[in-house]
Amino acid sequence: MKKYTLFVGSTLLFLCLLYSNASANHTSAEGSFFGTTTAIDNKNESEKSSGNFSVGIGLGIPYGVIGANINYQINDAFDLTLGAGLGFAAGFRYHPLKDTHKFRVTLMYGTNVVIDSRATSDLELFGGINLGVGYGSISDGWDFDLIYMVASSDAKDRAKELELQGYSLSGDPENGIKLSFGYHW
Repeated sequence: MKKYTLFVGSTLLFLCLLYSNASANHTSAEGSFFGTTTAIDNKNESEKSSGNFSVGIGLGIPYGVIGANINYQINDAFDLTLGAGLGFAAGFRYHPLKDTHKFRVTLMYGTNVVIDSRATSDLELFGGINLGVGYGSISDGWDFDLIYMVASSDAKDRAKELELQGYSLSGDPENGIKLSFGYHW
């Protein structure tokens, strides 16, 4: 599992860096009527076509616990967000303030409990519903979220099962508030 996580994490980091470099250096050549070629900076066109997407890396539920996140701006008020890493996350972000895309409310389903027990050699991942408030941009900036996680009954049952077997838990798989942060390009 650790090799898989390292491979996925490094691949996502590479793709994020590749995406940010490609969008920062977007130019094209166009020919004129007389056959001369000039390089034209398409920054405005690039921002319009790829401005609806952002890619980020970070820690927390929107990033699949630890990994990458992709946002797609559906319209001025809603984003679709997908995260992958150690776990996964998928959901929507609502931006209630029309003049800025900074404050947001998030609703998503994804990995919110990870149990690393000595009973098995693998990590056990459990998904649940997550509701959060945050501050961040759809591109080029830091993201911070406070997320209320609703742990699944499977995670709670597995934690109780491990406790009955004599294992001690360092965390609590119950509902709670988690912090998430990352950087988007």
